Amino acid sequence: MGGSAGDISGQLVNTNTSSTIDTLVSATSEATFANGDTSTYNNKWGIKSSKYNTSTSDWDPLVDGNYLPAPTNNTVVIDTTSKPNTTANNYRLGIGARVDYTKPSGTYTNT
Repeated sequence: MGGSAGDISGQLVNTNTSSTIDTLVSATSEATFANGDTSTYNNKWGIKSSKYNTSTSDWDPLVDGNYLPAPTNNTVVIDTTSKPNTTANNYRLGIGARVDYTKPSGTYTNT
């Protein structure tokens, strides 16, 4: 896909049909993404991040647990720290998509 519109716009592109799934426009709660207006959220995707908390041995959601717009050629900050870490942080990124019947089945990708 190198150099395609999907690379810079955050779109996922169907490898066979060139159909696209657009990125979310802004940070969106999971409930709104799942149940919000169909004209706003159908055929959209985004990322959700969490950081491993060694104190609780569990994953803590970052950015208030919201789905974020897909990264494009702009920097996306998922975590900040005010002091150097003495150990490595572990992060988990998840992908969420809300796709309806109008999109053809197949593999959707983005580099």
